[in-house]
Amino acid sequence: MSDKPVYLPVPVATAAQIGAKFAKQIVIIASWDRPTGKLHITTWGENTWDKAVAAGGGDLCCKALGGNLEARKVFEDYRLIDAGKRQRALELCKQACVASAHLIRSLLAVRNGATDVLLTEVLKACEESIAIAEALKPEGAPGS
Repeated sequence: MSDKPVYLPVPVATAAQIGAKFAKQIVIIASWDRPTGKLHITTWGENTWDKAVAAGGGDLCCKALGGNLEARKVFEDYRLIDAGKRQRALELCKQACVASAHLIRSLLAVRNGATDVLLTEVLKACEESIAIAEALKPEGAPGS
């Protein structure tokens, strides 16, 4: 039988329960396990934006507590791209779609060789993209 201490990480579900119980959208738990000498950071966010912010906050906590980010084990990671870059990309996409939708409405008015079907399909795609971009941006996000 091994005398090695058993390490038990704090599950994300526990962070989610804290968020639900106390009406919080972001939860960051920093814990130290003395027997194993491990620092553990658990993060949870209510939506994709909050998850990315929580993960970034977890990194800051880890650094502040002397943890080694290079040695970490990531179990879930919602930071597909930096949250700021994601937001900027979303803003640029929305701007392009708004401009395209305006242009297509103008073209539909003059119809100089462009078919209604083609222009309407592009317009519909632009308007759907605008709606999705707006729906993905959570309340309180920059530009809301």
